[in-house]
Amino acid sequence: MLIAIDLIGLLLFTLYATQQLLSAVQRRLRPPEREDGVRLTFLIPALNEAQVIGATLANLRATVPGARLVVIDDASDDDTADIVARVAARDPLVTLLRRQPLKRARTRAAP
Repeated sequence: MLIAIDLIGLLLFTLYATQQLLSAVQRRLRPPEREDGVRLTFLIPALNEAQVIGATLANLRATVPGARLVVIDDASDDDTADIVARVAARDPLVTLLRRQPLKRARTRAAP
């Protein structure tokens, strides 16, 4: 009985190790290549993302070099828009759309 359990465990371990090995050597899928008339656009919503927005744009650019990157800044109060603007100045495929909060007029309470 114990020998049978040992053999089943050894068989399962062998199958697991084989699956792990095959997945490690399997060719990774690449993002679709740009064809004539086909263009990828990434819409990236951002609110106070100064700590990660530069790395996000660099990673997308490295992964999909021909893609258009549109960052939609939702009135961040940190340096998010400035970082994206600097990247956009160097890369014509990066666009910054920035929402400006509306200034509300103060109303006076009637005496």
